[in-house]
Parts: sequence; structure tokens; C-alpha cells
Amino acid sequence: ILEHIRFSPLELWKAEYLFIFFIFGVFWLFAFNKYSQKPLFLQRAAIMIPVFIIIHFITGIIKEVRQLLPLSFIIIPMALFYLFPKAAPGESQARWE
Repeated sequence: ILEHIRFSPLELWKAEYLFIFFIFGVFWLFAFNKYSQKPLFLQRAAIMIPVFIIIHFITGIIKEVRQLLPLSFIIIPMALFYLFPKAAPGESQARWE
């Protein structure tokens, strides 16, 4: 993995093990910012992310991005709750009533 970090930006397509970070981009950061304010279901589901990635490092082919798409059902909603905190459950919906 460390040898892939030293690629120039024009050769990043060769860095197979970095595809995990390329697929969701900045959504990885948004997903885990203010983690304690995320819905409980997403907090518990996020526990499986490291397990999922470790298993795929051992048994899968990481350069096939399609194998990481199941993480999108956890990472994208977590990132959206960071980007749009007023839409979080439990907040008053008075303007819609």
C-alpha cells in the first residue's frame, strides 16, 4: 500500500489499493464527521465498514470497485446527514405541518 501512495497524480489509476478512497472521495470524511449525531442505525452499521474492507483485502480483488458498492448504503446516507443536518430524524417538522 505504501508504494502506491508514492505514485504521481497522473499515475494514480495504477494504485489499486487506493480505489477504496477514490470510489466515495470526500464522502468518507463527511460520513464520519459528527459521528455521534448520526442516526443510531447508521452508527451501528458503520461498525461493519472496517470488517468489510479487511475481508475484501484478504479475499477480494480491490481494483474491482463494484465489490465496494454495498458500502454506499452506509457511507452516502451518513455523509448526507452531515451535509444536511436539519433533515435528521427527531427534529421538528413544523414548517411542513
